[in-house]
Amino acid sequence: MKIGDFEFKIPQIEFEILYKEIVLGSEKDLSDARHLRETFKDRLKNENFKEFEKIIRPT
Repeated sequence: MKIGDFEFKIPQIEFEILYKEIVLGSEKDLSDARHLRETFKDRLKNENFKEFEKIIRPT
């Protein structure tokens, strides 16, 4: 997204959800993740979750 000369990088919603669940993990973040999963349930792609989890989850 670009506003004037400033460009915002916005990750896909699946990445945001996993980041809140795996990395941040506070009660507020987990609640936010549940809300995002419910709000965007018709648009979420399981293959994106699988791919992003490889990036986010420490091995």
